[in-house]
Amino acid sequence: MAEKEKEYEYGIGVNTDYCGTCMVCATLCPFNALRREEEKKEMVLEIEKCQMCGICYSSCPAAAIKYIYYDLDSLLKYIAGREGGTLVITCKGSTPTIAEIKEITGLSEPEFIPLVLPCVGRVRMEFILEAITEGKKVMLLPCEEDYCRFKEGSRLLTRKVAMLKELLEAFGYDPEIVTLERKSIKVDFNRYKCIGCGNCEAFCPYDSAKLVSPRIADFELEKCMGCGICMVVCPPHAVELRNWGYEQISSQVHEIVSGGKTKVLVFCCQWCEFASLDEMLQHPLPEGVRLISLPCAGRTDPLHILQALREGIGGVMITACPEEECKLEEGSKTARYYVMEDLLEKLEQIGLEDRVYFCHTSPKYIGQFDKELQSFMERIGGME
Repeated sequence: MAEKEKEYEYGIGVNTDYCGTCMVCATLCPFNALRREEEKKEMVLEIEKCQMCGICYSSCPAAAIKYIYYDLDSLLKYIAGREGGTLVITCKGSTPTIAEIKEITGLSEPEFIPLVLPCVGRVRMEFILEAITEGKKVMLLPCEEDYCRFKEGSRLLTRKVAMLKELLEAFGYDPEIVTLERKSIKVDFNRYKCIGCGNCEAFCPYDSAKLVSPRIADFELEKCMGCGICMVVCPPHAVELRNWGYEQISSQVHEIVSGGKTKVLVFCCQWCEFASLDEMLQHPLPEGVRLISLPCAGRTDPLHILQALREGIGGVMITACPEEECKLEEGSKTARYYVMEDLLEKLEQIGLEDRVYFCHTSPKYIGQFDKELQSFMERIGGME
């Protein structure tokens, strides 16, 4: 067992007192992280394989999976007493903005309750049923099935919703009280800005970007997974990504700096840390720390890091998934080797290399993100 696995408690586990070894969890796990131990006749979780998709938690008929993020109790607490006749559950992979939710639903903000999860496929049907019994409609906005960051989450949700609709109809409910609409994030390419450098083609993990004749980029959008890497490596900013455009993030950085109280700015992959990214989990950041979530660490733009340092931030921390767990193929690797190594080499020339820190974290290790952040804050504090 790796040292980090000994060092931290886990955010997921199997309660063997409840487990009947029905094998549903092992059958549905997209990462083969669960298996039956024949000698002990119990289910075993191989934590090094787990990617915290939550599919096992949402599917266990005996509620034998212990899961600290977005569990049934916390979700019920989140919607309890909230106004809004429609509960809109979205996936981080599709991540519609409030404005987009309004456009999709035709509702104003007080009329719906937004809930963003790492994967809509992790939702327990008990939660949806509870919302319905409280008089709410439920709209699900998962990723397209082949776009799911957790391989099978979106596809599994399709089957769950089909069964739920049959159940609702049997009990006299209108099955359309639950609706499902798929979303995905694709790049927006401005061919008139393209200089034909070929960076997008060289770095795209999905072979979406191609140079065509006359030497100009083109994108096969059906292959695009919205990682944002092409944006970072595009010199003329000819590529944009909805919700994470260059100017959008730059404005966030400037707004944070303008507050005057931020010492450390964290650019955080939205898959590598859950507790600090969601108010529902009630895990406030330390004083003087602000966080900008990204669709992938590969979207971390060196220009935004330099902007933060230039405008007065004491230090910038970049957190990524372990490379073997990257939800977007090459994103974590790109951030580590292209963004960080190249940037740190330049910062070293002006004595600022210690002001930027890169690390890998995973939500399956409780407190790992907090420990990395605290260590960096202490280092920055020692320079003041």
